[in-house]
Amino acid sequence: MEILIVFIIVAVLAAIAIPAYSKTVEKNAKRQAETYLRAIGLAERAYYAKTGTYIACNDASEIRTNLGVDLTTENHSFGVQAGGEYGTGFLASAIRNDPPGSEWIITIDQDLTIAEEAYALPGL
Repeated sequence: MEILIVFIIVAVLAAIAIPAYSKTVEKNAKRQAETYLRAIGLAERAYYAKTGTYIACNDASEIRTNLGVDLTTENHSFGVQAGGEYGTGFLASAIRNDPPGSEWIITIDQDLTIAEEAYALPGL
């Protein structure tokens, strides 16, 4: 009987703790993405100051090579779009793609304005 009570108490505590932990992990992932995006935005501004244009980068490797921003990309995909529909500006994005079910995108533009939106991948 005592073991059953202990099991119930542990289950209740887990039911409370696991969602709180998951929420904290997700919040930290968003903060990390925003920090990287700010660094990309500042690097794009520095590049613009030198060349008079912004540079597009398709992935973290190109961002590292062209802008000198070293990114940890375990759970995010990064990219920068420049020119075209953005005129003389740019839009850098971080897409959260791991774990499944927590997909969102955070962007920063040439004014260093950060925006966030949730989205669902096709088939999920």
